[in-house]
Amino acid sequence: MSSITLTPEHLKFLDAPDVDFPDSDFFKKGFELPDPETVIMHAELQRPPGFDLHDEEKDEELWDCDTQWLWRRRPVVFPELNLLVKWGGTVRREGGLTMVAVRGTLPDVPVPEVYGWRTYGHNFFTWS
Repeated sequence: MSSITLTPEHLKFLDAPDVDFPDSDFFKKGFELPDPETVIMHAELQRPPGFDLHDEEKDEELWDCDTQWLWRRRPVVFPELNLLVKWGGTVRREGGLTMVAVRGTLPDVPVPEVYGWRTYGHNFFTWS
């Protein structure tokens, strides 16, 4: 099994709160990423019936030691842009960075292309 070497090119994004990858297929098509407010609005529209997006008890990361269940926000889909947005307090920059690194170093491994990420309050957004 071979190892993956992360280069300074990969690591330069580690601490960046907001990143766009303008060379990605998404931007080459002339699209723009929806801003976090738009993502949250679409999350409200796409929420399952009876689910309160603004339930303060679910607004924080929840870890139930008895059931080992971690509550996460549902990804938001923008079908017209062929775009999925992972977001919330449990989404981490390192996840986006990992997808960028694996996609860049192991092209035969099917990993979604990351188009960018944003920090908005206590929430982190990854567009892919």
